[in-house]
Amino acid sequence: MQKNPFTLLLVALFLFSPMFAFGATNLIQNPTLQGTSPGPTGWLKASWGNASGAVFSFPAITNPKIDIGNVAQVKITNYGTSVGGGAAEWYFSPVAINGLAYDFSNEYMADVPTLLVAQYKVPQTTPDCTPSLEGGSYYCYFTLKSLPATSGAWVTNKATITAPADALAISVLHILTSNGTLNVGNYSLTQNTTSIFSQGMISLTFDDGWSSQYKNAFPILSNANMKGTFYVISNPMLQANASAENILCNNPSIDYCDGAVISSTQNSWTAAEQYPDPAERSYTFNQSYTANSTATLSVTYFNPNGATLSRITLATLQPSSTPKSISVNFQIPPYVNLTNGSYFSFTESVPLGKTLSVQNPSLSALTNEDTYMNLQQVKSMQSSGQEIGFHTADHCDLVMLEKNPNSAMLAGGPPSGACASPLSSPSTPTQQIQSAMQIFSSNGISANTMSYPYGSYDPNIKSLLKSNGIIASRSVLPGYNTKNTDPYALYNQIINQSVTNNGFTTVKNWIDTAIANKQWLVLTFHNVEPANLLTSNGDTDGTTPEFLQTIVNYLKSKNTPVVTVQQGMGLK
Repeated sequence: MQKNPFTLLLVALFLFSPMFAFGATNLIQNPTLQGTSPGPTGWLKASWGNASGAVFSFPAITNPKIDIGNVAQVKITNYGTSVGGGAAEWYFSPVAINGLAYDFSNEYMADVPTLLVAQYKVPQTTPDCTPSLEGGSYYCYFTLKSLPATSGAWVTNKATITAPADALAISVLHILTSNGTLNVGNYSLTQNTTSIFSQGMISLTFDDGWSSQYKNAFPILSNANMKGTFYVISNPMLQANASAENILCNNPSIDYCDGAVISSTQNSWTAAEQYPDPAERSYTFNQSYTANSTATLSVTYFNPNGATLSRITLATLQPSSTPKSISVNFQIPPYVNLTNGSYFSFTESVPLGKTLSVQNPSLSALTNEDTYMNLQQVKSMQSSGQEIGFHTADHCDLVMLEKNPNSAMLAGGPPSGACASPLSSPSTPTQQIQSAMQIFSSNGISANTMSYPYGSYDPNIKSLLKSNGIIASRSVLPGYNTKNTDPYALYNQIINQSVTNNGFTTVKNWIDTAIANKQWLVLTFHNVEPANLLTSNGDTDGTTPEFLQTIVNYLKSKNTPVVTVQQGMGLK
């Protein structure tokens, strides 16, 4: 039975403390190792690779004695040197599970460091690992913790384990991976019920602050009355804002570019006339609105002399008593001959006697290039109830900066340079976080959660976030969150091109599992744009608006609670 614990993923929070969980049902059939030689009833032993010569003893006589039950011992005196490692262990027969959170404990005495590894029986195909086939069944292995030598004393450890969503059974292997002696006994595995929420919930998070999120994701969420969390890189947001991407804000006489609501006691609103670049033929129009009747959005094209060339209806907007976001992509018809001096205007109207109000209208040229949201767009989303979070000032690997501030100036991104684009001077994690905070606060954006660029963090980075008032940060580790999950290492599942192309089944299983087990699932998105743009831009991290809409539709059909990360933290 081959296992390689050195390539496994850390998925559990491990703490040293006295024994616990005596009040819950122990899932292990023979936790105190009752039985006679060659081994306790219901227990197995295995050795492989460099540890193939391990010697197993049961019952083992130890001094001092274990608190309760018998002791099983494994000893290695001739650990090999072949590439690929090796290990030896006693472990209980896998027990069936139907929940995701478990409390584990055992007592051990070892004269060398050892490892604790979770073994899961899984289906042949699982999104959580590449399973190995052993004896007709498929298994995944995840490292829980590296344990220190105990200096001749018995030590009790415990772990709260989060199992993969589709795990069928579990065992916990306490393994020896070098010359030395390991004694084990007094095991406990119970289902953790205190860590689950009152109900399952989902968060939709969006990284980097791409403009495609504003144009394509924001309207989908708004129309479904759902709130997401958008992790925005602050400096690119300012640079996008400086480029005046919103054509409607090029005219200094326009007074609605500060995010104010345009209220009308009449039945129409008309944007000031704008002078587009005749070479640009594709645009996107965005806004939030309320109306007590069906509204019509239209565009009128004029020649340089003011004569009307064409009037076209772009969209029919449904009544809404709460702010509703829309995004309309359109092309100037080929029969409309625009020359220098041509212009167009937008008119939004409801029937006589009805009223509407508009907030944050914007017009920008469509481009195949990936761009970032500007400040006005970010503020527009926050004013509509979406959560805005930190993603540092320049999207830098904070651990790389911690080790070498000069890595900020190197090109290429990790592992070459720390940042997505090289900076002109060194930077530190503190500078990246506090600069992002200063940019947000000085522009009226409130935030207190974060997503780690490149998923990179360590204990020092987590402490830095906490000291700066950030209450949580999302990692890129796959999994589900409970009340016991480290708030500065929240698990997630990433929606990328691979997941999109494989269809909705995988995401549906993630959602269903979170709801069934009353856990918190955080989904992570990046660019949200048409498939042809993802392909032409080589964007493997993105997904399509259609796939996001499928997810949102399913969440609505199941009445699934959708919360921002900040709201989720309030329930922990």
